[in-house]
Amino acid sequence: MTGTAIPPLGAGLGYSRAVHDQVLARRAEIDWLEIAADQFRPLTSERMAELVVLRQHFVCVPHGRRLALAGPRSLDERYLSDVCAVAEAVSAPWLSGGLGRTRDGRPRARLAPVPRTRQAAAAIARKAREVQSRAARPFLLEYPSGDPTCARELTEAQFLCEVLYRSDCWLRLDVNHLCANSLSLRRDPQEFLDQIPLERVLQVQMTGARRVKGVPARGPDALVPEAVWELADYVISRASVRGVLVERASARPGDVGDLLGDVRRARGILGPSDEPWSRRLAARA
Repeated sequence: MTGTAIPPLGAGLGYSRAVHDQVLARRAEIDWLEIAADQFRPLTSERMAELVVLRQHFVCVPHGRRLALAGPRSLDERYLSDVCAVAEAVSAPWLSGGLGRTRDGRPRARLAPVPRTRQAAAAIARKAREVQSRAARPFLLEYPSGDPTCARELTEAQFLCEVLYRSDCWLRLDVNHLCANSLSLRRDPQEFLDQIPLERVLQVQMTGARRVKGVPARGPDALVPEAVWELADYVISRASVRGVLVERASARPGDVGDLLGDVRRARGILGPSDEPWSRRLAARA
């Protein structure tokens, strides 16, 4: 399947239960939601009821942060089954997961950097193919944060190319990570983007951030910084992006207005496209 064959979603918002009421009240302003699969596992009747409500109003895309594809162990079968069940419950157009490592078999709360070696790329690609096959829908790998102290046989661009082409999966490009990595490594982020297969970028993610020693970092207390918007615009103008996600860590009800301002700006960057799925849902309601 090519990127353009996957339906466009438009501009979406990261969902959390803390903003449930506000999201429903302003659903006409949101094209789709990303949901944390961990919040709904195991899929009890109560959690299923919550998903039913969300699915009535939005296209929902689950993200499985703890898939831990870069870890040394095999995939966690129970966790993978739970994530696939959530994806099936909302008829998700795709699902995504992080390129995290594990310690003592347990996924870390924050994803650890990944050694950039051909062996690691091949192992990640095998697991990603398995996830995509089990889920029976496109699987997006999240662009990871970098660490110059990690073992590296390949450049970041070469590593991503290896993983994506070997797995036949897709990329969830976190532009905050890209901006932070580029500033930390003193490189031109646009040159990096020109070296990776942008045709594999289906989703762009932007997170509210604050600046720490000149580097954008995730945080709940600021809007998406301008440097991130500029990079997102660069990517979207060159790739077949099917959805842009705006999120803020630990979002509170009072944050929703600002977040929706960013959603509107993201929709403007996407420009004219086919009718997003969410609009079709609204038309049927």
